[in-house]
Amino acid sequence: MWLGGWWFGAFIALAAAAAQWEVYGLFRAVGHRPFVWLGLAVGVGASLRPLVPDLTGPALLIGTAVVVIAALQRPPEADRTQAPLIDTAATLFGVLYPAILMSGALALREADLPDLDAFWLTALTVAAVWASDTFAYLTGRAIGKHKLFPRVSPNKTWEGALGGVAGALVLAALAKATVLDGVLLWGDVLVFGLCCGAASQLGDLAESLFKRAAGVKDSGKTLPGHGGMLDRVDAAIVAVALVAGYAQFVRGWIL
Repeated sequence: MWLGGWWFGAFIALAAAAAQWEVYGLFRAVGHRPFVWLGLAVGVGASLRPLVPDLTGPALLIGTAVVVIAALQRPPEADRTQAPLIDTAATLFGVLYPAILMSGALALREADLPDLDAFWLTALTVAAVWASDTFAYLTGRAIGKHKLFPRVSPNKTWEGALGGVAGALVLAALAKATVLDGVLLWGDVLVFGLCCGAASQLGDLAESLFKRAAGVKDSGKTLPGHGGMLDRVDAAIVAVALVAGYAQFVRGWIL
């Protein structure tokens, strides 16, 4: 992240490919057959879009068309009459989640900030997600009583969720008072609290729901002792995508 450019782009592309492979594994676990290698090729291009926007846009359109056409090449199966529809949708879903979402981190790193390296904006976004996760855990353990989404994650509470939002707000406020002074407005601090504190927790719950639907505990074994790549980035990819959208369409930091 500090180096930025193609160094960070290579890291994002590899992480996105690993997480996308795990998403396809969830689909395979319930009997679907996404076009894995074709989807990964399109996903890598999608994750690198901020570095080569003029090339990846047309490439994504072509790749999507190829995925749709590829559905014609599979022989019909009596027990999978909806296979072409579901397999194509599964393939394209893997491009959207997580590849395109992860490109938000690269877009933030390439942002054009006034008199400041965009590393700090990118680092704040990721650190605010970590702060949210930490504060949510500590608050939930200390005073958590009301279940947030027991059907998906029985240990998460409303008190912990609010603590997570508070943690992201505190970190964003500290950043505004220090390294991002003159860049962030107080409205930006609120956005960081909502995106990195609230929406990131929803991203974590969504991934838990996907895993329950597939009947697995972890998305994969990419990171021994931690589960899969998607297990590590499920909250962050939602936050960086939303913050990148805000940075582009509201603040004009991303061209």
